[in-house]
Amino acid sequence: NIWAALNHGISYIINNSAFNFYNESNGLKGSINDVVYFNNKLYVCTSLGIFVQNKHGNFEMLPGTKGDGRSFYKTEKYIYCSHFNGIFEIGINHVKNISPYKLTWRFAKLPNHKDLVIASTRHYGFLLLQIENERLFIKNRIKGFDHEVIFYTVDEYGDIWMSNTDKGLIRLQINESCDSITKIDYYTDTNGLPKDKIVAPFLFKSQTNHPEIIYFTANSVYNFNRKTEKFTI
Repeated sequence: NIWAALNHGISYIINNSAFNFYNESNGLKGSINDVVYFNNKLYVCTSLGIFVQNKHGNFEMLPGTKGDGRSFYKTEKYIYCSHFNGIFEIGINHVKNISPYKLTWRFAKLPNHKDLVIASTRHYGFLLLQIENERLFIKNRIKGFDHEVIFYTVDEYGDIWMSNTDKGLIRLQINESCDSITKIDYYTDTNGLPKDKIVAPFLFKSQTNHPEIIYFTANSVYNFNRKTEKFTI
């Protein structure tokens, strides 16, 4: 390790650190939104585009992907990136946009439908995608909810939980064919939540490996009782 004397102080350079730091000097531009490792390469989506790390350790933007990239979804053969301009399919030798719907945000699996994936959008609610031979195809828009969806998660029953700054915490129930929203529930302080409408649902696996959603507010973490329809700290 090296101590370096500078004009305005000293720096400690850790020469044998296991950590690497990448920024614009390495070609990585914009705010980092998601990272995925695929086919022995590191892919990063940022607020300015989709980047791949080259053999020299620097990053290059994939052709045609300029714009806000939000999140990745990975299959055995391809990765997909939700993007300001749609959904990009990335293979070994190709990149293409597979969606006519712009401002796509996040992907999620439906627990009772192994061949289906949903994607949230800014203006069209949710999209339904079909998995065929490890590829994603746009099947249709899910009817019944056309509002902006940015942050959401899906519970073990297939219900979609999302947060809205105006209406608070919302639960959407989807039909068996997954083409329509059949019920919309709004949860407020009458259900045990604080009056602050910003509630973030987060899916995690407990120590028993059981998927469970916890709900974050500015000051507390809540659990949901499905029988009583109440939230408790």
